[in-house]
Amino acid sequence: MKKLKKALIVLFSLLLIIALGIYFYLLSTKPQYEGEVAIKNISTTTEVYFDDYGIPHIYANSEKDAMTVLGYVHAQDRLWQMELLRRIAPGRLAELFGNKVSKTDMFFAGLGIDENSEKTITQIDKNSETYKLTLAYLDGINQYLENGKTPVEFTLLGLEKKPFTLKDVYNIFGFMSFSFAMAQKPIR
Repeated sequence: MKKLKKALIVLFSLLLIIALGIYFYLLSTKPQYEGEVAIKNISTTTEVYFDDYGIPHIYANSEKDAMTVLGYVHAQDRLWQMELLRRIAPGRLAELFGNKVSKTDMFFAGLGIDENSEKTITQIDKNSETYKLTLAYLDGINQYLENGKTPVEFTLLGLEKKPFTLKDVYNIFGFMSFSFAMAQKPIR
C-alpha cells in the first residue's frame, strides 16, 4: 500500500510539474497589452489602447505610423490566422497539414488567385498612398515576426516565421473576396 501511495504521489507531482510548465509556456506566448514596445520606422510616439474587448485603438500623428503599429498589433494577436490565410489562396496548406488538405489546395491553386496577385503587383502605382501605407503595415507585421513572441501553433508544427510580402496581402484579399462571394450564394 505504501508503494502505491508513493507511486501516486510521484505521478501526481509529475503531472503537476507538466501542467505548470505548459501554463507558464502559454503565458509567455500571450500578447503584450501593456507597457512599451520599441517599433522602428515610426516618426513619433504612438499609443495603443486595448479596450475591454481586446480591440486596439491606435493614436498616431500620421497614417504611416498608425499602419506600422497596426501591422505589429495585428501580427501580435493574429499571426497564426494570418499564416493560414496567406497559405490558402496559393494552395499551400498541405505544407502544414499534409495530404489531407490536398483537394483544398488544388481547388484554390486552380482559382488563380496567386497568379492574379503577381500580375496585380506588377501594375501597382508605387507612388500611391495606398501602396506606401500597405508597405508600412507590412513593416509592422515583419517587425513583430523579428522581435515578437512565437505563437504556440508555430512551435507545435515546427514552423519558421517568414516575412510577409505584398503578394501575401493580395493573396489574402483574393481569398477573402472569394469567401465573401460564396457567402452570398443562395442555399439550394
